[in-house]
Amino acid sequence: MRRHDLVAAYRDRPKVGLVGFFGWGNYGDELFVQLWRRALSRYFDVSVVHDLLVPPYLSEEPATVADRYEAFVIGGGDLVLTDRVSELYWRPEWLEKPVYICGVGVPLHDRLQRPPVIETMARFFSHPNVQYISARDEESAAWIRSHLRPRVPVLVHPDLVFGLQLPAPDPSLMGTAGQPTLGISVRQGKFGQDNDYTGLASLVRAARERGYAISAVELGNGRQRHRDAPALNQLPFTLDSVVSGRTPDEISAAIGSLTAFASMKFHGLLVALRYGVPALALTANTKNSHVLTDIGRPDLIADLDGGQDLAPRLRSLEQPLDPTVIRRLSADAADAVDALVRQLRVQLNPGSFRPRSFADTGAAWDSVVREALPTAVDLARRRTRLARMDRESERAQRH
Repeated sequence: MRRHDLVAAYRDRPKVGLVGFFGWGNYGDELFVQLWRRALSRYFDVSVVHDLLVPPYLSEEPATVADRYEAFVIGGGDLVLTDRVSELYWRPEWLEKPVYICGVGVPLHDRLQRPPVIETMARFFSHPNVQYISARDEESAAWIRSHLRPRVPVLVHPDLVFGLQLPAPDPSLMGTAGQPTLGISVRQGKFGQDNDYTGLASLVRAARERGYAISAVELGNGRQRHRDAPALNQLPFTLDSVVSGRTPDEISAAIGSLTAFASMKFHGLLVALRYGVPALALTANTKNSHVLTDIGRPDLIADLDGGQDLAPRLRSLEQPLDPTVIRRLSADAADAVDALVRQLRVQLNPGSFRPRSFADTGAAWDSVVREALPTAVDLARRRTRLARMDRESERAQRH
């Protein structure tokens, strides 16, 4: 290969736009920004698409923004809403380029399903430029397959944050002087209502009797922290410390140093499990229930608003997690990220498989054989299959 071809392959990197609930300060979504930057930045120029935090979310015309990128990665989180269509996530302008929908969830718990919304979403998901779809649980995947009729397979894997490299635990962030510590994370209740903390207060009393310090962990910054503040201020017990105003890495390191955690927020729960910290879900929604059932710990599913006495759940929080199960989820999530990156490279930046120097030729060829070639063959077969389906559909319509 000529030298200028090699230089061009690494200089002209495709620009990939990130679409999601990014910038509002929600802990889980900011972890996804970290994940995408770390996984994609080696091969692509990566940036968040929107620059405003209020509708229309873009200071320029959407078509102008779309022209800036070669592809879009949408996800993760509960982005597939059944009662409204987001002006940010599902813009038709994104479909002018290849679109990769990754690790999304469908929040079916207590949410209306409006037919016009579902039809609009179906037009997006079934568009030929949608190259990849994955969901973080089988319930979400089944709903997408049934209602949105995508042209590509809907893959299922653990929430991708399970595959994120986390910082080492940092007990100094807790400020509890080496005591066993029960961490608590709360958010405002549904429709802005106050939470019923009766059951949580009983858990705190039981923990104090066992010598635990109690620490609140704020899972957010900026606007999200402001939204969660009323719920934190209404706690009916005294806290020994509050971890607040921290970066995502600092929040993660604080969670990793806990003895046990009780969280209303999904990614707080997930990160605790990732560190091997037993964590109690304070909301019995689909995503919390699914992940705790998947690790064989349904005893850690609770409902803050269900009038439950949560004191007996302290026994569950003192039972260690199975590290083998956690490692499996982490490996499965990392494999899913690797497969996505490989597909993006094959479709958008095949030059990234080229050797950087003569000495790298053997390793680069091995990478092509092991990674690029199987993915390219699979994508070619998929294109052939879809083309055949389109021809059969056209013949059926003519007759």
